[in-house]
Amino acid sequence: MSAHDPIESYLDELLSAARSLPVREARYLLAETEAHLRDAADAGVRRGLAEHEAELAALTDFGTVADLVGRERARLRTPLRTLAGQLLRTAYLLGAIGAIAVGLSGVIAGLVYWIGGAAAIAPVPHAADLTPANCARWIGLAPHSGCRAAAISDWASETVVYRIAAGVLGVIALVLYAIATRRRGTKPKPGLEPMVTESIATTLFVVAAIGTLGLGLGALISSSGSGAGQWLSATPVALAAATIFGSRLARRLREPTPAR
Repeated sequence: MSAHDPIESYLDELLSAARSLPVREARYLLAETEAHLRDAADAGVRRGLAEHEAELAALTDFGTVADLVGRERARLRTPLRTLAGQLLRTAYLLGAIGAIAVGLSGVIAGLVYWIGGAAAIAPVPHAADLTPANCARWIGLAPHSGCRAAAISDWASETVVYRIAAGVLGVIALVLYAIATRRRGTKPKPGLEPMVTESIATTLFVVAAIGTLGLGLGALISSSGSGAGQWLSATPVALAAATIFGSRLARRLREPTPAR
């Protein structure tokens, strides 16, 4: 086999260009291409061509390296429809998990309400909020309280109840997903790659933890703690979720990359 073997030169070029492909697909492509070209060249020799001419003919019929790698890359590319489905499934599951996290923060807010009172959860209303119509509604809900106290109690109750309701909806969403998958009798279609999903979840929960902590500390400083509990009750839940997803992401990043 000479150093100027056309097929060898082609394979060298292909090996370099195929580095952009996943390792296993690049290896298969190289092996299949060589086998095909050698078979085509042997057929040309049997037809009476010289070996060099037979190899050139085989390469002419096969096409350029750029075309070959481009077709392989297009074959491996995820179709837009599939990608959209993965995005929707990931958004659905992360949304359900987020709703459950909100529900857990509602449980903590309820404990803060029970220990520290409504003012620990809801901010003091502004004078503009204390209109006669609003006061009549709030006092109707808490007849033995003044307008301001009734407003704070109502807002605090809504914070707790709405968050817990969101958590219940999150649990229902996960149950419905499991039921729908079981009825199909097939394994659930995957969402985005686990590393991508965990990166998104970690980022969102870190932002939520920092944001709620900042708002809670701001309420402690500027409002003497009034309403700080509505934010600080969410911080530990967001921090715990960020730690869980972040730990999973860190372990995955430390794993050796498998051949694809």
